Amino acid sequence: MANADGSDAQQITYLDAASFAPYWHPSQKRILFSSNYGDPKGREFDIWAVNIDGTGLERITYAAGFDGFPMFSQTESCSRSRRTARTPPGQHDTNVFLAKWVENVTPKIVETGADRIMKDIVWFADPAREGRGVGLPGLEQSGAYIEARMRELGLKPEGGGGEYRQPFPVMTQLKPRR
Repeated sequence: MANADGSDAQQITYLDAASFAPYWHPSQKRILFSSNYGDPKGREFDIWAVNIDGTGLERITYAAGFDGFPMFSQTESCSRSRRTARTPPGQHDTNVFLAKWVENVTPKIVETGADRIMKDIVWFADPAREGRGVGLPGLEQSGAYIEARMRELGLKPEGGGGEYRQPFPVMTQLKPRR
C-alpha cells in the first residue's frame, strides 16, 4: 500500500505465496486480493481480504479453481473465475461472476504473523504488566506468557535444568562506601 506518488510504501501481507490484483473494499479499511496462500501446492487461487494494517486475513472464496481479480460496485462484488458447471472436465473456461456482497457475517479469519505479533504487543503494553520491573508481578506474568508462547511454538527449552528460564542476578540497590 502506498500513496499515489509511490511514497510511504507499506507491506501489509507476509504470506509467502502469490498475492496480486488488490482492490479496495468499499469501507476503505480492507483490501481484497487474489492469492494461492490457502493451497499447499500453490495451484488454487482464491479471493482473500485483509485489514489495511495487515491483520484480520479472511478467505472469501473456497471453490476449486482460479478465483481472482475482485472488484466492487456499490453493493456487489465481481470476480473472474474458471469455475462453471458448463465447462467439461479437463477443459478450462474463464468467466465473470457477479455476487451480492453481504457485510457483517461471521468471517473465517486466518491468523497471520501480524495478528500474533499485534496480540503479543497489546498484552505486553497493557498497564496490568506494571512496567515489568524487577520484583513486580508484571515481570513474573510476562515471563509466564513468554514461556507459554515458546511451548505453543514447539521451541525446546535451553535454560538451566531443561527450563525456558535462566536465572541471573540483578543488582537492585547500591550502598555508598564510607
